[in-house]
Amino acid sequence: GSLIVVWLIPLYTIIFYRNMPYFVATLCISLLFTVSGYNKHRSNIKRLLNGTENKLTAKKKGAE
Repeated sequence: GSLIVVWLIPLYTIIFYRNMPYFVATLCISLLFTVSGYNKHRSNIKRLLNGTENKLTAKKKGAE
């Protein structure tokens, strides 16, 4: 979910700041936030691609 949210930052910047004189700088900073979000979740992305990420609905061991 957080990886989707980090794409909302540049989208919000494009929608609301495109006519401002500091648009390019704001867009660059928002894209840096997006890159840092993906960098922070790098290990989770690898687990998702490998199919080894824990499921949200997984039951705890011993709980049946």
